Amino acid sequence: MHRHLKAIALSTLALSLAACGGGGSGDTTTSASTTSNSGVDYVSKYAGTWKTACWSASIYKDTANGNASAYFTRTLTFTKASNTKLLVSAMDTVYSSTDTTCSGTVAATVTRTGQNTGSFVLDNNTKTITSSLGENSATYAGSASISGASGADNFDAVTAALSSTSNATLTVGAISLNSSDFVGVTDKIALYLNGTTLTAGGNGSATTYPTTLATNPSGIFTKQQAAN
Repeated sequence: MHRHLKAIALSTLALSLAACGGGGSGDTTTSASTTSNSGVDYVSKYAGTWKTACWSASIYKDTANGNASAYFTRTLTFTKASNTKLLVSAMDTVYSSTDTTCSGTVAATVTRTGQNTGSFVLDNNTKTITSSLGENSATYAGSASISGASGADNFDAVTAALSSTSNATLTVGAISLNSSDFVGVTDKIALYLNGTTLTAGGNGSATTYPTTLATNPSGIFTKQQAAN
């Protein structure tokens, strides 16, 4: 779980960007169904914008309140790149350590665009960090084997680092973070879609797929309605 907090999920996802709270090791044999059914669209059902409920983690510290863990929501936007690949943008909207419902003033916004333009911008006027230092993606790797989650899929997830500087403390507004908690990772993850709820699973492994799904807010996302 700690490794996924560091990875934010695509938190893709864990997706490295999203999947904190999974567990167990799964079967690593996955590629056959992808290659034999290359014309099948495995990913369109996941395309769109997904958001967690409010949760807290020590990756964001509230400097105005003794460096207590800040609360935040995580928003993932999945864009179809092919029948087997999703590109991912991940945005954390951070609130103070006392705002347990994430309903007050936004303290900072941290975005990994998933683009590879070599750009990193920290803007204290807007209290934002925007990073475009590499691709965030999830590539379909076969059906998952998770009890009670028929239809879940395994993915190979890649998450780019937030910053090119290692072990650096970054401060935006009243929120501080350390770049070592936002490193680039490659993970095996699972996604399970049930109506408008998307649940991720991850066990912090680059070699085995999870056999359980997240049960905490960090890995549970609700589909967001597209703006008119």
